[in-house]
Amino acid sequence: MKKANVPNKTAGIILTAAVITGLFTAVYKPVQSYAAQNTEPAGSLQAQEEAAYGGSLAVTGQFANIGYSTELYNASNGLPTSDANCIYATRDGYIWIGGYSGIIRYDGINFERQPSSTGMTNGKAFFEDADGRLWIGTNDNGIVMRDPDGTATHFTYKDGLPSSTIRAFAQSNDGTVYAGTTNGISYIDKDMVLRNLDHSQLNKAYIIKLTADSEGTVYGNTRSGDAFCISGGKVTGYFHGEDLGIGKITTILADPSSAGHVYLGTDSDKIYYGSCSDNLSNLTAIDVSPISNVNWIDLSGNRIWLLCDTMIGYLDENHKVQVLDNVPFNSGIETMAEDYQGNLWFTSSRQGVMKIVASSFLDVTEAAGLTPEVVNSTCLHNGLLYIGTDKGLQVTDADNRPVSDPLQDYLGSARIRCLMEDHDHNLWVSTYTEGLGLVRCSSTGRITSYTEADGMPNNAIRCTLESADHTILVCSGGGLTMIKDGKIARTVGENSGISNTVFLTVAEDTDGKIYVGTDGDGIYIIDGNRIKKLGRDDGLTSDVILRIKRDDARGVLWIVTSNSIEYLKDGVLTTVENFPYTNNYDIYYDDHGNLWILASYGIYCVKADDLIANGTFEYRLYDTAKGLPSVPTGNAFSELDENGNLYISGRSGVSKVNINHFHAQSGHIRVGIKSVLCNEEEILPDESGTYTIPAVAGRIQINPAILNYMLSNPVIRAYLDGDVNGGITMPQNSLSALEYTGLSYGNYTLHIQIMDENGQEVLQDDTFRIVKKPRLFELVLVRVL
Repeated sequence: MKKANVPNKTAGIILTAAVITGLFTAVYKPVQSYAAQNTEPAGSLQAQEEAAYGGSLAVTGQFANIGYSTELYNASNGLPTSDANCIYATRDGYIWIGGYSGIIRYDGINFERQPSSTGMTNGKAFFEDADGRLWIGTNDNGIVMRDPDGTATHFTYKDGLPSSTIRAFAQSNDGTVYAGTTNGISYIDKDMVLRNLDHSQLNKAYIIKLTADSEGTVYGNTRSGDAFCISGGKVTGYFHGEDLGIGKITTILADPSSAGHVYLGTDSDKIYYGSCSDNLSNLTAIDVSPISNVNWIDLSGNRIWLLCDTMIGYLDENHKVQVLDNVPFNSGIETMAEDYQGNLWFTSSRQGVMKIVASSFLDVTEAAGLTPEVVNSTCLHNGLLYIGTDKGLQVTDADNRPVSDPLQDYLGSARIRCLMEDHDHNLWVSTYTEGLGLVRCSSTGRITSYTEADGMPNNAIRCTLESADHTILVCSGGGLTMIKDGKIARTVGENSGISNTVFLTVAEDTDGKIYVGTDGDGIYIIDGNRIKKLGRDDGLTSDVILRIKRDDARGVLWIVTSNSIEYLKDGVLTTVENFPYTNNYDIYYDDHGNLWILASYGIYCVKADDLIANGTFEYRLYDTAKGLPSVPTGNAFSELDENGNLYISGRSGVSKVNINHFHAQSGHIRVGIKSVLCNEEEILPDESGTYTIPAVAGRIQINPAILNYMLSNPVIRAYLDGDVNGGITMPQNSLSALEYTGLSYGNYTLHIQIMDENGQEVLQDDTFRIVKKPRLFELVLVRVL
């Protein structure tokens, strides 16, 4: 024998009603996730913080203004091959993946293949028992039980296993671990003695799944379509699916909050719920179409989840099946798990592993099933979201469903640069190609076009703005046009002494002055018939002006140039000297005094007063690594509604985020030590968790483990107490080992800290004990002699 470890992911729901309505009234009460229950007391502050914004709650729509992102892991980005049979999230925070190519442990950064010399040649099942031991069922090499200290015990046919192929585990309340094989059931008692369960109908049975309820009764199902229960070491019930009138039973899940109750998957488009105490004689049928032939049932994020070979779905609060359409998994789907942060993990025998994680950003384009395009503008009009792209107009409703609009046919494939709704609910469309010029669509749907034939100086329209007196200010390649009461009232261009008439942006100040930004000629201020220019000699760092935005709260005009951010206050231009990025596009304001600055790198969030003070300041950056679905488009326009929802025009679609209620992904992150190496030899901790380094010279490497699977990349600092100038500080995704050469003997405290995004504030500090033994010449007596 040798050793291993893996949990059986189940969570409970009280179900007592015999009718569907009563059933789901009981189902959808708040339930703490299994991962959280196994880590902290149910309802504890840490458990709530850790799973606060997990993917399970995000993908099921249980958090307002929270989206989700998926990530696929396969042979191209970490896994040995693109197959995965099973997955498990252990209580210490690691993700375990079993495939035909071996057993993989994942820490959020590194996929670490476990040594096959311990018996972990491949994986088909995982289970973590009450003592934190991981049980690994292999496809052809029996059982490996891995202790928390890493030592392994290997059970094979030599120990009495009836089959070397293991498919499932469960544990009864007396500590016995049951293993389902392809040739019956074995069990290992607390003394680590393996025996086989003797039952006429199970002795040769191919076991598919095992699960246990709150009283320790073990339930399972067989490949032949039957279910059974085991209590006190004996089979206390055996049920033929056909005899129950439900067809072949394909999977099973015990409800640990209601002892004796189970969910049964079948080979049809229905699952069933009932009690084994009445021999499953009063089953409640639940229609789960279009899903059929369910091969896995689980509970996560207060929802029942259903898996079949090609679909993933869950039962919503109205007991209706919701299928995840916009995910990259659609073949060979096997199992699922939930990590301690509430993220969901799925395996596919053909596609690898998929993670679903919460994101404050919603990919509107993906949610609506729209074709990804370069988006130049977004606008809310008549309760719909209008999306201007390089190839025409897209429209969605409030539920992110595509909508057909006659305006789409009129615009065709024209490039749309800006969309704007005026006070009378007319939609103004700035087109750049196809000779359509400026298009107005009234609230009733009447379409009017303003082109060069109508007196416009140019058909290449850049943007529009409605002034205080409801004049429509139009920027184009030919200057500024003013449309009043539906008619062209004035044009400011070459005839007005403007040398560069390519106008990119326009703003109106509180005094009625109009500020126009050009593509290389600075800013023109139009004050009635007087025109004044601001250029580099007046304080501009660039003559290319991408955006001018009025900020009434702070009494300034923000100016985004091609290489800086500036502001104009009381006639004085000031450059923000310390802004960390130069290629910025636009600025939006939230209700908390922050500026959200769209840039080619992502989105920066910074206090507006800090920028005006023009000293040092802190900022937050949200890029694609932190969930932003699409990088903002240059010189584009995005809609910000009265509730703080910002519809960001991106290079591959629209991203939505609420900047007034932004959910930063924070909370407790599990931290550990992946390994301690002394001269390339691993040092294991003792029972107290202390790492004792022997009395030798040479290199010591300490590898931290940051078990974070969210869309965040926290700054990590690791150092030993007393080492003032040492240690490492770097983002999680580039974290390296903490190294020492010639470390003096003594007792040390290792600190692994989670810092804020700027590496200034300590958010979390985990400590570990390191002892370095003295070499002979380091001893005081030896030194004195």
